[in-house]
Amino acid sequence: MSVVLGALISLVRRADLVEESRPRSSGSGPEGVLRKSENDDASGDQVLAAQDLVLAFVGALGAARAAVRMSVPSLGQLADLLTLTHSGEISRRGEAGGHSYAVHGVGCRLAGPDGVDIDVDFAADGTEIFDFWRLRLFGRSLPTPVDPAAEDLRSAVEALDDVLTEVRPGWFTVSGAPRDAFEGRAVHSDPG
Repeated sequence: MSVVLGALISLVRRADLVEESRPRSSGSGPEGVLRKSENDDASGDQVLAAQDLVLAFVGALGAARAAVRMSVPSLGQLADLLTLTHSGEISRRGEAGGHSYAVHGVGCRLAGPDGVDIDVDFAADGTEIFDFWRLRLFGRSLPTPVDPAAEDLRSAVEALDDVLTEVRPGWFTVSGAPRDAFEGRAVHSDPG
């Protein structure tokens, strides 16, 4: 099973667990109050769900990058979509590799065949960068929407420092080796 699919399955499972761990009552009785240990567990599950969201985003970005690059041979990197658009070789909106794309400002929004949105900006060297807003946009576009809290996303990216690099405050890129892995180069996992 691919890394992307495995991460998405894990994300949906964790989202279901997080939802189940939330209190069902807002009353003042014991059923509406979580004990500290239960609250800590729920928070930990929410951070794990946010980590799964980040990994699913990274995997979806890698898959989209690979598919678009295969369908547009002149594309050295995804950021070249900007150059091709500005030169008039391609339109600002179109389809490539089974993904629709929309070039905007200094970035591009990709939508997969499943409707999942992947939006990135490009650094001056063409590196794909993204922020929390783009991660949340991705999560809300999933078949089972996920919208983690900002503090859970912050904790998730801090825990994934071997996968992500913070290039400026609140903006991230995928590190070298994990980037190659998430492009589908000999990395497969079975979440089961």
